[in-house]
Amino acid sequence: MAIAVVHLESGLATLASVGNIRMVLSAASKDYRFGAARGIVGGGYARLSTEHISLVPGDVLAIFSDGLSEFTDLRTALAASPDISDLHTANLLRLWANRKDDAALLLYRHASLSTEKPTPVCNPTL
Repeated sequence: MAIAVVHLESGLATLASVGNIRMVLSAASKDYRFGAARGIVGGGYARLSTEHISLVPGDVLAIFSDGLSEFTDLRTALAASPDISDLHTANLLRLWANRKDDAALLLYRHASLSTEKPTPVCNPTL
């Protein structure tokens, strides 16, 4: 389970997750991987902690299940096609999913409120 709260005006995001969820921020200069608390949703966990990041327009936050490799090359996929529409996200999910596990992928591109609205995209498990 994961949660990301983004303050749209300031770009400040608060992230937390437990279990088999990964979070990666693809920023202009590099990718950042965020930790997850060890544990099982519904079965307990040692300690849940939050992480805070500042997003700038164009940053992409990916939240995905362990049905996708945590070493998925998000940066290359976004460079090849910067679109994060439902169709593009579904295609990435098909390409990257482990066929022996459930897989989920959510992509969020941060946008400036002054020029455009943010584009959250959510695709349920295939």
